[in-house]
Amino acid sequence: MNTNNNDNSTKKIIELKQSDQLKQNGLVTNSVYYIDTNDVRISLNHDACTDTIFTIDRKKWQNNLNTIAEMAEENGINDEESKRLLKSHLNDNYDEILEANNIEDDYNSSSKEEDDSKQDREFVTFKYSQNGKGDLHEAVLVNGLPFFVKYNYDSRQLELIKKIEENSRVLRPPEREEYPYTPYEFESGEELAFFLNKAKQITSLDEPYLYAKSFFSSYIDQDDHIIVLLAADSIVTHFQDLFSATHYSEGVGTNDVGKSSIGYTFEYTAYRVVKGTAISGANY
Repeated sequence: MNTNNNDNSTKKIIELKQSDQLKQNGLVTNSVYYIDTNDVRISLNHDACTDTIFTIDRKKWQNNLNTIAEMAEENGINDEESKRLLKSHLNDNYDEILEANNIEDDYNSSSKEEDDSKQDREFVTFKYSQNGKGDLHEAVLVNGLPFFVKYNYDSRQLELIKKIEENSRVLRPPEREEYPYTPYEFESGEELAFFLNKAKQITSLDEPYLYAKSFFSSYIDQDDHIIVLLAADSIVTHFQDLFSATHYSEGVGTNDVGKSSIGYTFEYTAYRVVKGTAISGANY
């Protein structure tokens, strides 16, 4: 079991081992198991898909093998050899995955009282605003390092914050490998300031909407009313905290009708999109 370490505390991520046959095939470039969420993320070297995420069924392992085979087919991987390799990849990591979960369960139950008596516990968070009562903090990567970015209304500039300390806990931004989606990343504080200035020049929602619509029109071959809905939805996601409810769009159709193209385009235009297959209801 290979775990990543930082500041002497074990991150709750396991890099899954690959067999020699899988390495020679080159189908999987990387795969990790997230202990906290019980999710597996597999990066595939395939034209139809890159990253796939699904939730491990700890009670019935065969369900995981069925899921990964279905996931492969849905993403255009139809040959039986590739599906066999993906199933074997899960089986090769069976002990590590279940052992990690058992250790985590035992640790949480035995150390809760001890943790409460120690210093404030540290939690990873991607976004924080004190339930809308405080300043909005967004997790970003700047020069490869994790920060919260906050807008200072007095100086009209962005501030980078390493941690948020509260009475009973400390909130920190995630490291790169802790993101379930592509993080917002900037080369430097200067680049971050550059995009802030560009944002200040936008005077209405028409501008980002038309910009998003141009992307969907370029990559999606659908009727105009579908393009309009998708572009509008991608903009709404950036303001979703302002609404008490939202609608969900579901694409239904046979193979090669454009469902994947819609998903890929939405992934790069909407807010913090997590793309996955067979995600559990709890994680939704």
